[in-house]
Amino acid sequence: MPWSVYALEHADPSVYGRISECVVDDELPSYFRMWDQDRIGGNVFYDDGARDGLALHLFGLPTLSQEAKERVGAAVVAASDGDFENASSLFCDLAAEYRVVGIIDEIQAQIFERLPSLDEDVLGTFAAKCVAEAAAKPLPKVGLSILELYGEPSMKLKLAMRTLGLSDEYTLFVMWNMRHWKFASTELFNLAKKVHGWGRIHIVNEIEADTDDIRRWLLLNGVDNRVAAFECAAACFVKSDAMRYLRSGMTYEEFVAVGKILAGLVEGPKSDVSEVEGWQDAIRLYAMDARRHELVLEDYGRLQHLAEHAAACGFEGFEEPLDSILRSKECVSCVAKAVEKGEGIESSMPSSDFSSTESSMRSALEERIKAVMAEWDDEGIYVISLWVTSWDDNPYEPIVILGYNTEAQVSAMTPKASSACEARWNFAFWLQNEELSFGGNLHKTPGDSPALVARWVRSVGFGLYTAQELESISLDDADEAISDGEGVTEAFYEVLVDVVRDLRSSGFIRDALGRDVPVIIHDLEYAEGIAERNIEANGDVLPAEFVAYCNGEC
Repeated sequence: MPWSVYALEHADPSVYGRISECVVDDELPSYFRMWDQDRIGGNVFYDDGARDGLALHLFGLPTLSQEAKERVGAAVVAASDGDFENASSLFCDLAAEYRVVGIIDEIQAQIFERLPSLDEDVLGTFAAKCVAEAAAKPLPKVGLSILELYGEPSMKLKLAMRTLGLSDEYTLFVMWNMRHWKFASTELFNLAKKVHGWGRIHIVNEIEADTDDIRRWLLLNGVDNRVAAFECAAACFVKSDAMRYLRSGMTYEEFVAVGKILAGLVEGPKSDVSEVEGWQDAIRLYAMDARRHELVLEDYGRLQHLAEHAAACGFEGFEEPLDSILRSKECVSCVAKAVEKGEGIESSMPSSDFSSTESSMRSALEERIKAVMAEWDDEGIYVISLWVTSWDDNPYEPIVILGYNTEAQVSAMTPKASSACEARWNFAFWLQNEELSFGGNLHKTPGDSPALVARWVRSVGFGLYTAQELESISLDDADEAISDGEGVTEAFYEVLVDVVRDLRSSGFIRDALGRDVPVIIHDLEYAEGIAERNIEANGDVLPAEFVAYCNGEC
């Protein structure tokens, strides 16, 4: 059945009722959605639970104003006074502005602050009704936020919570309750196995691995989710005691499972593996264990992924064990057979195709730009900036910084510029707000983007140099290093042009901002060719005045 039919046609209006009627074999079907998904922009949507997950893991929770805190207090008082209709309305309004995950701490703080004057029984009744009877999407989360303070619930309420937890949209709030229950680990473990998106990520990161069954499941299945392995790879590595398996020799099933965890550790924003004890030993042991197994294409792909990360980070002692496998006749044969079938892996071997590596970096950058731009609400934005710079002036470590400029900034800067045209188009007069930074130094820039860029640099045929290595390079090699550095910069610009064209052709910019806005790809001083590059990226959306400014004509 189509995912939207149930939500539109079912007679039971409550969230709990609609979820419970859709449970099949103690889980929700993969197609189940209760509402239209929140739009990021264009044809890109948030999955269930994604907005709460991203707020906790990436974007951070909002800071509440004093006025917002007072509104939370008023909602708590209304619930305690038995005015459930007003309380529900107040909480829904707050959730629309801040999401429930953004006000949960304040809800609980207001309850503690007002405890002597609140009717705890009535407040508890309101919370239970939110969980079991509410039809509005935020209210079960509100009820769960309140009930977390009430300790062990009744069996009837537990049943409702367990059922709500099957939806990734509510798993996080159910989890926060379950961790206070008797047999908390068992409850969380049972729920983790039944959810497959953000809900699983939340539980894996929270659960206490206090039994062999939990540790084994975290090893074999912990990073398997519909979102991304990196969101919980570190937790799986530590809690499953993966190092014990690496040191003792693994079955093929265990080898594959550990490989997925290790790959997850290096592929996302949580990829600072220096915080994971034993990381370098883990790669060496994994490479050594690989020789004991008959490997398939996916295994070689993971080994290549780890080899590239190790090289990019300057780890020592990794090349020989990894390269010996990746250059073995078994690997070459496996890849050759895959290529015949139209398959392949990201690789630096002679037969490889690097299109997937470039696509990986470009896709990651494009999705992060979309996620940030979707939150913009300034109606005065007239231009978007992709400022291309580099770490320590090293072209082999490029960075792109996303920002924008506004009509208000133009008005403020015009008296300081030589003309209104200069105030509008000279980057020196723009806000220079850093909404997103992508790329940088592998060791000093947080997140996974430096590793993604480093892998891309290698994939387009260039070596990797640090700024210090460039300073100490021999005169004989200097010309080639400089020329290659210029090649990296030019290729990086080409990727950005493709990203802008994708954002425009998909309609994302128009949908996100309500109008077409040019995206200017530039360096600090608008080097030669900047106008032509932006015409290619923006087409007829690029104002003629910008081209005139670049050509010194305004």
